[in-house]
Amino acid sequence: MKIKYDDWLKILQQTVQESNWSHLHSHLKSENTKFLILKNYIDEIQDAILSGYKNVENSDWLLIKQSFQQSMNVFKEFREGIALDYFLKNMPNNKDIKIVLGMFTREAKLNIFKENPNQANWVVFELISDVIKRISNHPNIDDMRVKQALYEPRVGRPDDNPIEPPLFINRFVKTIIENDITFNKVMENEINNFNTPNHDSRTYRKKFEVYKWAALNEYLYERAMNKKAMLSTEEIDRVRNYWNGIQLPEKLEIYASFITYGIGKLEVKDVQIIKSNSTLH
Repeated sequence: MKIKYDDWLKILQQTVQESNWSHLHSHLKSENTKFLILKNYIDEIQDAILSGYKNVENSDWLLIKQSFQQSMNVFKEFREGIALDYFLKNMPNNKDIKIVLGMFTREAKLNIFKENPNQANWVVFELISDVIKRISNHPNIDDMRVKQALYEPRVGRPDDNPIEPPLFINRFVKTIIENDITFNKVMENEINNFNTPNHDSRTYRKKFEVYKWAALNEYLYERAMNKKAMLSTEEIDRVRNYWNGIQLPEKLEIYASFITYGIGKLEVKDVQIIKSNSTLH
């Protein structure tokens, strides 16, 4: 296993730890480009645990294992939420598929859909219902592949991160927040930049609307984690103008408590990642 302890702490700060801005808009919780990294880390750690810690050469392994096992149920909940999210984006890997099918089987066996509907995951129920419908409507079930039945593969490379902003959008967001410059002027500068991939204003506006929340999330986490957490009044005003009127705090903070991540269920959980505050760099 090649995960470093510092990398593990950093990705926790950028994903599962509560911040004082994530509650301001639903997209600030759901559109986080680092969830893909968290997903891969959780899978790697779980595989190492299941293998009996064989072939684990990382000197940080003991610290990572302690951190993971301290809140294993929370990580399990996060992993299920991410698996379902990737399923709905039509880009699950084999482990995502197994997790979502396991979620349905668990709730069906416990009769949760019938006996405790308020606690049931109806997104999973509807997803599996669509799978059954897709199978029943297939002209030749005998020739139908399992993945065809489960989801419609996304066009493009399966390893792509669907909410990863292009570099020019990240640059765009940083420029528009930190400088007294209009949206149109920033766009004009990007269009005239020889290194940018596109020089059409409509494309920039469209890309900004698609990626603006994920790019803002990345920007805020970077500010908070690199000791640039204080926002000026002007920066707060610019964010409010371009991001649906949200009002950012003057100081960005990341807490030691977890948020839960799941489709239709996002709330703070009073679980500590590491007992020492020293983990919050």
